[in-house]
Amino acid sequence: VLRDAACADVFGNPARCLWIQPNPPYLMCHNNPAWQQILKERACEQIEAGVDAIHIDEIEGIGGHLYLYGLCNYCIDGFRRYLKERFATAELLERFGIENVEAFDYREYLLSHGAVSVVFDPNAELRAEFVRFQMLSRKEQIADLIQYARDCAKEHGREIRFSGNTFFFSANKHPLAQLLDFVVFENTMYL
Repeated sequence: VLRDAACADVFGNPARCLWIQPNPPYLMCHNNPAWQQILKERACEQIEAGVDAIHIDEIEGIGGHLYLYGLCNYCIDGFRRYLKERFATAELLERFGIENVEAFDYREYLLSHGAVSVVFDPNAELRAEFVRFQMLSRKEQIADLIQYARDCAKEHGREIRFSGNTFFFSANKHPLAQLLDFVVFENTMYL
């Protein structure tokens, strides 16, 4: 299940948390419904076990996955829908060179331009829209998880709080932190 819920790189390979060695675990995709369901089930298990709060580590996503990975089929399909909902056909062609959004595959687009990750997308505006889509979908996924867990807690006559890791409280974390009851500021200093 974990391999199937992993995100993918530009070549379609399952993403891994390479900073964890040896044997790096898979890097899960927040857009994958199977992974979303696993998290919901775990949250309810924790609530049933009596926890008072649930902590979401790396609220904006793990590592640089939005810039290096984030290219599995769920991400590609979601980005296609995002573009279709936000831009008219003429605007998609003018701004991004996308003639048919229904057939647009961001991964194939990147490869056709020699880009090995989102970072190297030659169209900075399209790259920014992809990151915006990922952040919005992450916010939606976290909001859905929190609501699901709160409903589960309510069924058990309880309340649950949520916290999140805000390692370097950068702008990409602000919209996500608003969903939480409290945040944990993790900052490592090297001497």
